[in-house]
Parts: sequence; structure tokens; C-alpha cells
Amino acid sequence: MGPNAGLSNAIGMQINEKLGSEKASEFIEFAASRWADHHPFLIQPHDLDARLKTVVFNELTWTIPRNTYWSHLHRMALGYHAFMLRKYSLPGFCEVKEGDTVLDCGSFIGGFASACAGRADRVIAVEPSPVNSAAAAANLARSSNVTLARCALWNACTVLPFHISETAIDDGILDPDHGAPVETVEVEAITIAELARRHGIDRFDFMKVEAEGVELEILTGEGGLDCDRIAIDCAPERGGASPDAEVMALLNAHGFETQKRGIVVFGRRTG
Repeated sequence: MGPNAGLSNAIGMQINEKLGSEKASEFIEFAASRWADHHPFLIQPHDLDARLKTVVFNELTWTIPRNTYWSHLHRMALGYHAFMLRKYSLPGFCEVKEGDTVLDCGSFIGGFASACAGRADRVIAVEPSPVNSAAAAANLARSSNVTLARCALWNACTVLPFHISETAIDDGILDPDHGAPVETVEVEAITIAELARRHGIDRFDFMKVEAEGVELEILTGEGGLDCDRIAIDCAPERGGASPDAEVMALLNAHGFETQKRGIVVFGRRTG
């Protein structure tokens, strides 16, 4: 048995509980083939914050919410930076370039922001969830060109109720996809234009937007489409429906050409 056999079996048990035995077996088989030569995957409590835990893999330490769902653990084991860049890049059409100023909206624990840090000139990571932003702050401390903004993005500057989910990945302005909120807090919400002003940015070159169903509100606010390239997560988190058609129509109407891969809509300016 490889060093990660215990972890893959533990994750497989979680998948079995949530998604059934067939999916669990698929994952364990997949993990056995992909993790065989990897270093052990160590999960331990966080030293200072009981809401968090740390994951050490291939000598890189990630700080994550204590209740992080299994899917994010196996993404880390298989290369979190590579996963995030693949998800939000469409090579030859829409991707982060050398010297870009990048917006990472819905940064979660800072995965995409830190993945871009070696390529971009500057990254602004936005994460409104109190626990997720605490994890992001720890992870982004190693990237000097990344700034964390602990607020939500919206179509106006205001204060909004924000729902904390059971799994950390569903925290958002809308109700969680799975289960009831475990807590509701108030967060500051601002437009992309206001975010840019606060950080002395004229405009973003690349924007990644993942906002648990409120992507349209962000894009239609001031500065919401003031960029050259954009990648938008259009998962069905808006009453169970995807906003992909509306997002593509909005981008096309504002001078973008668009493509879609999976749940992500990509846009780049034609002029």
C-alpha cells in the first residue's frame, strides 16, 4: 500500500456517504494510480485557530477551513495550483499573461491567486467568508504581489447578509447548495470599480469570478466588465440553474467573444 492509501480510503468513505459506492470505488481506484509515488499527505490541526487545519503535501503547507469537503483535499494532493489554472484558463483564448493585473473574486483559500502570483504583476484576491479568508490570509502570505480584500463583490456598495455553509465551499450571499446555513453574518459588499479605486488600479487585465450564484450581480455593477479577459464560474448555484446563457449574452453585448468549457464561461475583448 502507498503512503496515501489511508487517506484515499477515508475520502472514499466520505464519497460513499454522499454520492454512493460506485463513485467511491472510482475515486479509490483513481487515487491508487495517481498517488502511488507521492509523498504522504499530512492533515493536522491549526496551531492558532480552531476553525482551521493545515494540509502538508510535497513540502507545501496549505491552511484550510476545518470542515473543508473531500473534493478540495484530493485536488490539493493532485496539484492545487495546476488544477486552478486549468479550470480558469482556455489556452490560446483566455488566460493569465505575464505582467497582468488579476482579480480573483471568490478566492476561497487563495488557490487561484497564489497560482497566478508567479506570472502576474499584481493580484487582488477577494474573499468575504470569515473562515475562508483567514485561511487565504495564511496561504497568500508567501506571495508578496497578492493582496487579500475581505469583502464581497456586488452591484452596489452596501452591507449584505452572508451565509456560512456546512462545508465552507458553499459560503455565499445566496443559501448554500446543500443543507441550511450554520450561521449568517453581515459583510461589506462593493463593486469591482470601488475595489479597483481602493487599491489604486486603473483596470484589471484578467478577472476570475466565482461567487456562488451571484455572478450576474457582480458583472452588472460598476466596473464589472472593465477587463480584457474574464473567466466566470457558471455552476448551477442560482436556484439550481446555471446563468451561463445570460452571462454569455452580457459579455457578447459588451464587446467580448465567448467560449464555454465545462461550467466556466470565458470571454476576451475583440477590439
